[in-house]
Formats: sequence, C-alpha cells, structure tokens
Amino acid sequence: MKPLRLFKETVEWWNVGWHVIGWLGLTSLLSGLAVAVGGAIWAVIIGVPKPIAIMAGFCTLAATICLTLVPSAYRVLAKAPAAIAESKPPEPNYNAVRLRDEFSIEEASCLWCDLDPNTGASTLDTAEWRKVLLEAVKKGKLELIPESFGRGAIEMERRQANRYTRVSRAELKKFAASIKEDPKFLRD
Repeated sequence: MKPLRLFKETVEWWNVGWHVIGWLGLTSLLSGLAVAVGGAIWAVIIGVPKPIAIMAGFCTLAATICLTLVPSAYRVLAKAPAAIAESKPPEPNYNAVRLRDEFSIEEASCLWCDLDPNTGASTLDTAEWRKVLLEAVKKGKLELIPESFGRGAIEMERRQANRYTRVSRAELKKFAASIKEDPKFLRD
C-alpha cells in the first residue's frame, strides 16, 4: 500500500508543479539543477577549493530557482492589467451631490468623470478636467462664488485659481452647457 500511496503523492506533486511552472519552468529547473550539481562536482575535480565550489553551486541553484519562477510570474503579471481594469472605483452618491450648491475645482473634476472625490481616486481624466476648469476660471468663463470674496479678492483668486477654488453649481451648469457637456452630477 505504501509504494502506491507514495506514487500517487508524487504524481499529484508533479501535476501541481507542472501547472505552476509549466514546460519552460520545468526545463529551466532540470537544466539548472544539472549545471549546479555537475558544475560543483567538476570544480572540485579540477582542484577548486571545496567551499568555493559549493558556494558556486549554491548560487547557481538560487539563480535556477529564480529562472524557474519567471514563466509563472509572467502569467500572473499578464493578467494583472485585466484585474486592475475590472476594479472600478465606486460612483459618487448623486442624490447627495445634487443637493450641494458649491464645489471645489478638485471635487468638480472628479465628479465630472463619475468618480467620488472622497476616495481620492485621481486619474488622467480628472487631471485634464481640472486643467479645463482652472483655465475657465482664469479666463472668466467660470465665475467664482461672489459672496465669499471682496471685489479685489475675486480678481486675485481668479489669477491664482487652484484645485481648492470654489465655484457654484449654477456656474458649473452654465459652463457645461457652453461647452456642450452634460455631466451626471449637474443633472436635476
């Protein structure tokens, strides 16, 4: 019974190893083991000191193990972009967002791209919309909230607009209509 059990366990381990490292990994493992052991023995035969021969064999064995894992690492990393693409950040709570009367440029750019600004998920799209909104503020196409500034302060804020600059919902709606956009967060 024991030889049959040992054979069965060996076959199972072989199958696991085969599925993990594949043909390329198996060939690199077998050839690397042969080079590590054969090279260490050969080095001792030609007179290389034993500790150096053993160290060289061990280093070759370590490199072989790393090389063996390359095919499995490639398979995992090849699937990574698909897994990242599938994990989409949660959408904002539009019911709550529609009740707000003012937004910072940062919040508006995230909401424009259907991302919740509270998650801190900034993308290339949000960065581009932030630039568009800041440019609109600086050119006067997107008005700032007048009651939060004095007369001279509005002009200074317009020139030095940044991601924390605040704009009203009504101004964002006018701006969106002027560029023929209809973001979800501005719909009533």
